Amino acid sequence: LSYEEYVALTPASFQARHPNEVVAFADVSNMQMFGHFTSLELQRACFSNYYGAMNLKPLVTNYPGSWVAASQLFSGGVTDTRALERSKFVEGFAAAAAADPHPDRPRNTLTTDRGFAVAALC
Repeated sequence: LSYEEYVALTPASFQARHPNEVVAFADVSNMQMFGHFTSLELQRACFSNYYGAMNLKPLVTNYPGSWVAASQLFSGGVTDTRALERSKFVEGFAAAAAADPHPDRPRNTLTTDRGFAVAALC
């Protein structure tokens, strides 16, 4: 998403509250699986200790007032931080900022919930 697209798609009220930021939101969703794999290896990979069940987890990202994207599915045993890292969203978000020909533009800010260790990835 270019800076121009961000400005065009983001509500003016949000831009007024965050004038020096290009904000993206990221969170991992959980999709509980019903039934079981016959493979014990797949059962272990998809089991989430947090939920006590087998899950698949996509990383869901969006910008205020604009599109939503989902990553590939990760196994339930993957942490939220690891899913964010493996999705390559942080790299794409940083690359978009680096490609902006106007270095005086607002900085990129990635907003997540408490389950993420974003500082270690950026």
